[in-house]
Amino acid sequence: MTQSTLVICFSTASLKAEIWTNKQHLMSRLSKKNGYKVIYVDQGMSTREFKKAVRDRDWEYFLKPTWKFNDNLKCLSFYFLPLIKGGWLKKLAWKILYYLIKKTEDITKYDRVIFWVYEPQSWYLINQINSQDRKWTVLYDCVDDFKSQPFYANNKNRKEELIEIEKELVQYADIVTTTSKQLFNDKKNLNNNTHYVHNVGDYEHFKESDGLLPKELDYLISISEKKIVYAGVIDDYKIDLELIDHVSDQKQFHFLFLGPVRVDKKKELFRKIKEKKNVEFFGLVEYKILPSILHECDVIWLPYQKNEHTKYVFPLKLFEAFATGKQVVGRDLNSYSSFYRYMQIFRDSEEAILELKKENDTKTALERKNFAKENSWDSRLNKILKILTN
Repeated sequence: MTQSTLVICFSTASLKAEIWTNKQHLMSRLSKKNGYKVIYVDQGMSTREFKKAVRDRDWEYFLKPTWKFNDNLKCLSFYFLPLIKGGWLKKLAWKILYYLIKKTEDITKYDRVIFWVYEPQSWYLINQINSQDRKWTVLYDCVDDFKSQPFYANNKNRKEELIEIEKELVQYADIVTTTSKQLFNDKKNLNNNTHYVHNVGDYEHFKESDGLLPKELDYLISISEKKIVYAGVIDDYKIDLELIDHVSDQKQFHFLFLGPVRVDKKKELFRKIKEKKNVEFFGLVEYKILPSILHECDVIWLPYQKNEHTKYVFPLKLFEAFATGKQVVGRDLNSYSSFYRYMQIFRDSEEAILELKKENDTKTALERKNFAKENSWDSRLNKILKILTN
């Protein structure tokens, strides 16, 4: 008889998010495995999601906070609960959430219950578990350095609270998995059962183009300049705008940036870059057409800053880039130093220009694709499930 397992995932983002990361990819796949049921709890009250629902006229966001993604994946999107900020109201919101989860699902009927955590604030729920419920497994899949994100870094009290509750969570968890070596080194001193399971990519989605190029980007087919593309959020705490400004002075390159712009402190510099004729900020594109755009370009560029935040991050887009077989040029981040052989590394803007000028090597391109194939979302999920089984 197959053992039944309920996974309650505390996420930092909606299952309806325009850009999927670890939590959405893993939970959607886990729900298709025999014997698993998933309850996906998103971030609760969110100004961004509220505005998105109004813009898209998604009235079900307000009318149906509980909905099914598939038969074995239920999403709880309680927009009225302040789960991330709100002082004593936040702590009360997590108590209410615990009650609502138990009202939504009969937890006692499952052979095993796993709390699969991405949101450190969920500590306010987890520490409510009484002794008879301690048989529930707590897994903290640590995918980011939260304390260096602007939301926490720019607020002293919020940052101090985060550091304290994440420490409690790591120490309490049965298992901790991390996506970068730096995160692993940071957490292993607090929990002996800490594992490094690096980020991966959606190989099947990115391995080839299906020709779905937007009409606005048809010009890419005919331009003679080398086409450099970056796909992801354009901000000023991870992305190096000074680097982009300097390198984009090279007129033999055409730069295409795909993704939402969230520049806060360097708006003047961003405007300067945006005015250049060989630079285009196209905005967010649908996930299904992203591979076609990447395949139409020559180089996938990862123009990250080196700072306290990027010291810990392992960009998901690295393996998406590898899956295309395209030339990959990236900053020398420690988090993916093990994979330098599959890409070209730069330390400053002059090195970036030299690397961008180089041509792709057919042998290395094939090696990239094969390596990406071995490191899919299914592979990361199976590695974590193996740890849970052992």
